[in-house]
Amino acid sequence: MWFLLEILAATVVFSAIGAALAVGLLSPALLHGLAALGVVTSPQAAGDPFYPEHAQRMEQEGEATVECQVVDEKRLEACEVISENPPGWGFGEAAVHRVTAPNAGIDPALLKGRTSYRTRVAFRLQD
Repeated sequence: MWFLLEILAATVVFSAIGAALAVGLLSPALLHGLAALGVVTSPQAAGDPFYPEHAQRMEQEGEATVECQVVDEKRLEACEVISENPPGWGFGEAAVHRVTAPNAGIDPALLKGRTSYRTRVAFRLQD
């Protein structure tokens, strides 16, 4: 039951983030703060090279949690998909590509002193 409540809460949070970005209520500084909490957002599918193509065409939103090894306290590699919701749409693989991209936007300060890093990546369509 707690798992279902966690998924529901995450869905509400990610939907609110996407809506706030769309209307300009969420600043880049606040987005940086969300990244510090381990949340990577993808608010605009149209300009998102990582959004799974089939999911975008079918207007399917999703999210995935990945855990990666921290290398040189500044980049991520050897990522493993911990969860993917909904399964089978490619959000897990897309999340791995997003967090390992050179411009992933993960603050290096968050990686300092860590050997692994777990984050949730949301893929949302723009309304």
